[in-house]
Amino acid sequence: MPVSAATEAKLRQAMARPLAGESLHTDGALTKENLAREAKVSHATVHRAEEVLAE
Repeated sequence: MPVSAATEAKLRQAMARPLAGESLHTDGALTKENLAREAKVSHATVHRAEEVLAE
C-alpha cells in the first residue's frame, strides 16, 4: 500500500532538511530512522514510501 500524497510531501520536506543541514529532530544523518523522526511518521510508513526512498 503506497503512502498518501500528504505523507509523501511530509517525507520529502523531512528529507530536504538534513540535506540542507537544517535537521529539527535528528542528528542529520541520512537514515530511514531519521527520516521517520523528521517527518513524524512511523518507520513502517517510510518503508511504504518506495518512490521517496528511491530518491
